[in-house]
Amino acid sequence: MMAHPEAEWIFWIDSDAGFTDKDFKIPLKKYEDYNLVFHGWRSLIFDKPSWTGLNAGVFLIRNCQCSMELMDECANMGPQTQDFEEWGIIQKLILKDKDYVILDDQAGIIYLLLKQE
Repeated sequence: MMAHPEAEWIFWIDSDAGFTDKDFKIPLKKYEDYNLVFHGWRSLIFDKPSWTGLNAGVFLIRNCQCSMELMDECANMGPQTQDFEEWGIIQKLILKDKDYVILDDQAGIIYLLLKQE
């Protein structure tokens, strides 16, 4: 994000996802009032938190300070940190339908969205 300040948006797509409609254009105007766009269900994030409440494999993120702070918080929960195992336990307590204790990026983002609300 810092390497390309000229880019207003960054489109993340996991390595196991792909494009089937090569002519699709992202409707960026539709998201002009947002900094983060995921496919998901608000009720499965904020009302009844579920680790499948959103898809963290494909998302849009605006290149701005609050997005960089969110990504930094995500990175601070990663496997390179000494608290990685503890984060997994915290996630499992909050996301009751999660079958395993290991933290993943999707659960981490849901946790941060819940924390910010």
